[in-house]
Amino acid sequence: MSNFGEEGEGDNIEFTAVDIADYTIFLSHNTNTSANDTATTKYPDNTKTARKISIRVDKNSDLLQINDIVFTNPITMVADKAHREIRSSPIIHKTVIRTNSTNTKIKVRWF
Repeated sequence: MSNFGEEGEGDNIEFTAVDIADYTIFLSHNTNTSANDTATTKYPDNTKTARKISIRVDKNSDLLQINDIVFTNPITMVADKAHREIRSSPIIHKTVIRTNSTNTKIKVRWF
């Protein structure tokens, strides 16, 4: 059983956000892979599409945007509680998370 509270076939990205910054996480495969990761941009290695995502952070953080839609008011993600987003269409291809503390662990799983 996953500690995300989700089961099923999907993919995941886990990393430590060293600085207080905005982190862009791509959830659908494009020409970039994890070999192209930077400190603030992360890419998957496979072609799983995302209609449901579960995000877990170990320190409070903000969800700023999904796809290219910037939220009027960022969504606060509470430490050690799974935050879930579900879309029927279109798929979720990108999300941006802003950390509020250094060395924040970010785990994203999608289905």
